[in-house]
Amino acid sequence: MTSLIDAVSAAATANATSGAGKWLDVRPYDGELLVIQQLGAVTGTIAGKLQSASDANGTGAADIAGATFAVNTANSTSSQAVDPKKVAGGFLGYVGTIVTGPSLVSVTAGGKKHIV
Repeated sequence: MTSLIDAVSAAATANATSGAGKWLDVRPYDGELLVIQQLGAVTGTIAGKLQSASDANGTGAADIAGATFAVNTANSTSSQAVDPKKVAGGFLGYVGTIVTGPSLVSVTAGGKKHIV
């Protein structure tokens, strides 16, 4: 498992957004990746979604159609399966849009890598 967002009390969207070094290179993965959003205390709402980018800095970040987390209630876990071949540019990131914060959030991703 790789952390896209380390556990954080996110008071604003910038706190719940993939930061430098948090874009996952999905090109070496076979099959689907499982991305898990875990929420603790939520004061308001957080809308989680996945994005694709062309490098580890998030260049050209764009939403992945349909890759959103519908559950945004306190003390909950939700997941999204992602086909790495459909991640334009090969890098996967997470954005949690905070409407009213803070929200405790962490996001991890995992799957099977190529063995060379």
